[in-house]
Amino acid sequence: MFNISGFLEKFKKFDQSKTLQTENIIKSIEKAVGVRVDKKVLIIKDGILRIQGSPALRQEIFLKKENLLPLIATEGIFDIR
Repeated sequence: MFNISGFLEKFKKFDQSKTLQTENIIKSIEKAVGVRVDKKVLIIKDGILRIQGSPALRQEIFLKKENLLPLIATEGIFDIR
């Protein structure tokens, strides 16, 4: 018989790892830029981090991009847009 809880367990683990990745990126941004960002403004897709915050926030992050990229490379992010 098919066990639905076993099937759904893999999605739970995926969500937890995604949350952990996002928290590590937020900590790295705070360390490199000095600004705390909300996880709602971060979109991670195909190794690219997209910032959808205010223009001032995006500009501040882009100015420190060279310092930030090595910190978030461990999370699988290779570019910021």
